[in-house]
Amino acid sequence: LSEHSIKNTCKTRKQFVMSNFNDYPILQNAPFAFASFRVSYMENAIPVECEFLQVNDAFEKLTGLKSKNIIGKKVKEIFPDLGLGDSDLIAQFNEVIENCTEKTIEPYSKTFGRWFKIHVSSLRKGYLEVFIEEINLEYNFAHAVKELTEFTWKNIDYRRIAFFMKEISGADYVVVNKFDKEGKS
Repeated sequence: LSEHSIKNTCKTRKQFVMSNFNDYPILQNAPFAFASFRVSYMENAIPVECEFLQVNDAFEKLTGLKSKNIIGKKVKEIFPDLGLGDSDLIAQFNEVIENCTEKTIEPYSKTFGRWFKIHVSSLRKGYLEVFIEEINLEYNFAHAVKELTEFTWKNIDYRRIAFFMKEISGADYVVVNKFDKEGKS
């Protein structure tokens, strides 16, 4: 590829991400959450705040927020507690913004009480795009399998098993009963 075609490819990709959703209904109707942001900087060029530019339907469903109520607003206005205790998450976002790169992370959000897989991308300085997928079930299942494989018949903890089954199933209550061969508890 020539340098000219590489620049044009990057330009086209940037135009796609920064374009209006009406031009690309596949992104608006995608099964994963998407949001794009404009980044504000301090005087020393450190990113400090992001303003919502676009969100898709899946983002609205995941967060419970309507685009008409958040477009043009700062992230801290919408999520004032976001980042509290998550300085590593903020640092990773800042790294992506500062280097105009991309990264996939799997943080736990205290704001939403769930695990997410987030692909963070900054295709041009001053802008940020995120693709978000909830992975709570997958995370809870993997964690439960790891914990449950450590039990033996001598140290089995039925309350712990019930806890993991509740987490995996999403049920409000789980009961585990211990029966002998004749079915007596």
